[in-house]
Amino acid sequence: MLGVKIQGRYNELQNKKDKSKFIAYIKQYQSYLWISGFTSLKSFEYTKLAMRTIRRSDMKLKILLLGHPTHWYAMSKFLSNRGLNASYASTGAYWLSSALTMCDKVNLYGFWPFSTDQNGKPLNYHYYENSAPLVEKIIKVHRFDQEFSIIIDLHMKGIIQLHVNKCKC
Repeated sequence: MLGVKIQGRYNELQNKKDKSKFIAYIKQYQSYLWISGFTSLKSFEYTKLAMRTIRRSDMKLKILLLGHPTHWYAMSKFLSNRGLNASYASTGAYWLSSALTMCDKVNLYGFWPFSTDQNGKPLNYHYYENSAPLVEKIIKVHRFDQEFSIIIDLHMKGIIQLHVNKCKC
């Protein structure tokens, strides 16, 4: 997801304004930031660019972690062994798999594999975009339907708690 944000929202960090906007966004994480940018060569290039931008800024992270490529492949294999047959797992599925290896309790919010919500309202491909759903991209790259089946199975087994209703915050 970092690559998508850098490419679109932050204009590939081409100038000082883009870099400042990116750093302002990243500052919300204050202490720790874990970047896993090994889904593709382009993603890796964006990861390096993000890390350089962060290091050259005045931002003081306690820890900037760069996920190991083997971790990405292990998480992808975990999902593949549970029925995922996609070009690669979505970022959400990757982070869910990662959370399962590190957390005693996992609550999942915001993962909904359909182009509309339960009331028929159109949803964006990414929650942070203001564009219409990119259905072609979803079909070509991810298999949200299969990921959702895996998530439902984990929920039914009590391994995770899935929340699909509108947030009441």
